[in-house]
Amino acid sequence: MNAREARRGNRWPLLLGVWIAVLTYGWWFTGLEPFSDAATRALLVPVAVLIVGATVYRSRHDSGERDAATRAAPRFRAAAVVWSALVVTLVAWELLALRSLPRSDHPTISSLVEGLAHHHIARLALFALWILLGWTLAS
Repeated sequence: MNAREARRGNRWPLLLGVWIAVLTYGWWFTGLEPFSDAATRALLVPVAVLIVGATVYRSRHDSGERDAATRAAPRFRAAAVVWSALVVTLVAWELLALRSLPRSDHPTISSLVEGLAHHHIARLALFALWILLGWTLAS
């Protein structure tokens, strides 16, 4: 076993601890009244932790070689175009739906997941997915 594999094996307790903390905080956070001042302030905590954690992670893991290999991958440009198109489509949908009337005929993304909002465990799952997506994009 080389040093990289040894470090990777030692990360499981840390990752488990991080996910326990994320889910515990998420359980508390998703129990707050949506769009309240307390929820807004509580939202800043995972955002700040995610940004700081990803910055530290990137500084410790030299990604210059890995980034060059990624950019040289045959389908990198196609993937960038697909992801960009997906993001533009979702943002356009949301903006158009917010401006269109009647609202019942033009659902926003949040109105589509509103049914899940009545179940605490579903809100927690959405929070965990949001954290995972944020970490993936930031690191």
